[in-house]
Amino acid sequence: MTASNAATETETPSPATPTTIQPQYDTAAILEAITLLFPAGTVTEIRLMTKDDGTRFGPLRDDGVGSGYYRDPGKLAVALQELSGKHTAVFYTLNPCDESLLARADHVMKFNAFETTRGTEIVKRNHLLLDFDPKRKSGISSTNVEKAAALELMKVVYEYLKSLGWPDPISADSGNGFHLLYMLDLPNTPEVTAAIKNVLNFLATKFDTPKVEIDIKVYDPNRICAAYGTLKCKGENTPERPWRMSKLRSTTGGKVPVTLEQLQALVPTATPPASASTPTSKGLVIGQYAKHTPEGMKAFLAFYDLTRQHQQPKRDEVKKCSVYEVT
Repeated sequence: MTASNAATETETPSPATPTTIQPQYDTAAILEAITLLFPAGTVTEIRLMTKDDGTRFGPLRDDGVGSGYYRDPGKLAVALQELSGKHTAVFYTLNPCDESLLARADHVMKFNAFETTRGTEIVKRNHLLLDFDPKRKSGISSTNVEKAAALELMKVVYEYLKSLGWPDPISADSGNGFHLLYMLDLPNTPEVTAAIKNVLNFLATKFDTPKVEIDIKVYDPNRICAAYGTLKCKGENTPERPWRMSKLRSTTGGKVPVTLEQLQALVPTATPPASASTPTSKGLVIGQYAKHTPEGMKAFLAFYDLTRQHQQPKRDEVKKCSVYEVT
């Protein structure tokens, strides 16, 4: 991926015409994404997160979370076509699921699903997702201006990571924002999860703007992602905030994996390593950083340009925390 290709080119917004008949899915985009993202034999979960009451999307269906597991790429593509445009959004897991999960819903969608994929049920880490999402009220699509701001931030982060020697990613249009998908070839371990969490927190702290944020919640191995080639239907389909198709944009990258060493090297050494079991936060979690020295904390705060504040421990605090010594 170079500065002149689809990862950095200018996005020209299409005029919104919600009153016309809108395609419900893009077959070519669905198949392209399946081929690039899921190696042969991969078990993928399709997930539906919304409860549809039939007033917007046609006849009443069973509500609740929908889930189904697919290994056959052709059947996966057909299922995505059947679901797209009939639900607010259609998602799938980016990383491969344990093949035994086919026994839950073998190439069929089940609603009111009691079980969906857990983090421990992911076989390995194949993808690192960077999700650039315009800030807006919940439950509505982005405007063209908001979406364009997400594209600009994606370009900045792409160039930054490229300057550090990261390989080229796949870039994608999520419908309301943009994605960078970096290839991984890593086991699903707490160490890898912690490294990915640190990367997301670091990039968000460094690059978030008042208009666009990098989603820091997508570190978990069982993370679901917009199914490319399907329609995003958040809110009402209006000229200002139209429904849009998700799709891959540039597929020249995503062939060389980012290594664990590159993930860990991205975050300054003064930044305490995240634990896969601790809450995700861009702020200061005192309990997480208690074991670090005052010098390390000062370096951490200085790097992120944060104001140092002296905070006294509560009276029932028995364990002395070095963060209180940063003055």
